[in-house]
Amino acid sequence: ERGFAPGGDFEPTLFFAEEGAGITVVAKQSGTTAFTVARAARIDGFTFTGADHGGGIFVSGYATGLNISNNWVMANQGTFGGGIRIGHPNLLNGSAYTNAANNNIRIHHNHVAQNGNFGGAGGGVSLYTGALNYQVTDNFICGNFAQTHGAGIGHLGRSNNGLIADNTIIFNQSFNQGGNVSGGGVF
Repeated sequence: ERGFAPGGDFEPTLFFAEEGAGITVVAKQSGTTAFTVARAARIDGFTFTGADHGGGIFVSGYATGLNISNNWVMANQGTFGGGIRIGHPNLLNGSAYTNAANNNIRIHHNHVAQNGNFGGAGGGVSLYTGALNYQVTDNFICGNFAQTHGAGIGHLGRSNNGLIADNTIIFNQSFNQGGNVSGGGVF
């Protein structure tokens, strides 16, 4: 569906690269319904497959304390992340990348396989600026593809105190005949 604003259609410019995500999380920055660590939301126990442009799970910003767990994220495609994507790779505020304020996100016990991206970093799991204190643990990340960097897991930008541990990361591939790429498993 397309969103309309007075005077015209705004949706293609607002979330252009995110159209077609299996699930899109758009949280409030503040207020009584904002995400907090004490009142964390979760995406748990789902299968996401066949997303054709925005990836399996896309978390835009302000999703403090979000838990993404026990999901099957398979055969999705995205511009900036194929499987699970946290934040944005290219939103600039002047000359600095925008802090998405996706703090204390936990990604654990997921099966992330056969996803792909063609921009940004991370075919399976993508982490961008402003994912402070993130944890990516105990996941099976297999057979993902990136036309850029980090086919399994890609971390691009500043996100202090992140943890990537106890994952099985196998058979992922970064490839682009027209340029140099890095990190088939982790970038």
